[in-house]
Amino acid sequence: MLKIRLARFGRKRQPRFKIVAAEDSKPQRGKVVEILGNFNPQSGDFSFDKEKVLEYLRVGAQPTNAVCKLLKKQGLKHKLIVVKVFKAKSKKELEEEKKLAEEERVKKQAEVEKAKQEWEEKSAEIAVEAKDEKEAVTTEEGVKEVEVKEAKPETSKPEKQTPQESAPAEKTEQLKEEE
Repeated sequence: MLKIRLARFGRKRQPRFKIVAAEDSKPQRGKVVEILGNFNPQSGDFSFDKEKVLEYLRVGAQPTNAVCKLLKKQGLKHKLIVVKVFKAKSKKELEEEKKLAEEERVKKQAEVEKAKQEWEEKSAEIAVEAKDEKEAVTTEEGVKEVEVKEAKPETSKPEKQTPQESAPAEKTEQLKEEE
């Protein structure tokens, strides 16, 4: 976003400013799009190119509050030139704001706890209502019912016989067949 702002130049304790059109994300002394004017706060000298400033305002460049004050003093009028007035807050007002913020935080925390408790109760009810063939599974997304496969009783498998044990069994089978 394009800003019209002051860029500080000059020596130590002798500030001078240039009114510049620059990208908002760039540093104060960084690359500028165009220099629009100069301002010396010690002498009060202020000069700027009125046409260039109006051109950047038409394009949508946002002037900073300090630049708005300077342009307003010079009699320049535009819908984007609005001086923001900041009101200092007393200690009482700050304390009241802190109390209100704390109360809001406590209310939100209570609502979260209540919602969590209701969710746990609801999931417990669904688990109780689950039938013999189904089992309730609780996840973060909610409660899902999953069919449970019935466990088949394990049948004992015949143990493997050693070759010596299987040989007499084979002989007895052969004898039975012959008879």
